Amino acid sequence: MTVLRPPSGQRIISGGALAITGAAVIAGGLADGGRVLLLAVLCGLGALAAAWRTDRMRVELGAQVVVVNFLRRHVVPWDEVARFDYEAGAVLLGSDDRRTRISAFTPPSGALRGVERRCRQAVATMEGVRRGRSR
Repeated sequence: MTVLRPPSGQRIISGGALAITGAAVIAGGLADGGRVLLLAVLCGLGALAAAWRTDRMRVELGAQVVVVNFLRRHVVPWDEVARFDYEAGAVLLGSDDRRTRISAFTPPSGALRGVERRCRQAVATMEGVRRGRSR
């Protein structure tokens, strides 16, 4: 099985920023107390949960294709995969013309060229695995 994830450095930076934001919001709420504390804890925990979930995004190429996005997990049998492509981000094109965005390899607007290049390389790897299976 092939598992593709964004580079560790990218995951650490984005997850770290969310975790620091969550911790700062909670710390600010501790200083104010009361309802502000409750709101700060809820928002901070939300940021920490987002950091955790961002780190879990990936693509698994095994007996079937599993795309783990931020909010949803997609399981697609290989016979329903037409190809992988890059359309301002990675996408799985289904044989029924369905498009499944791959969040792990869709850079935010304004991302560094290196990030986009790694996303395109991941798509090329996914497409290479698909082509290897169809022989």
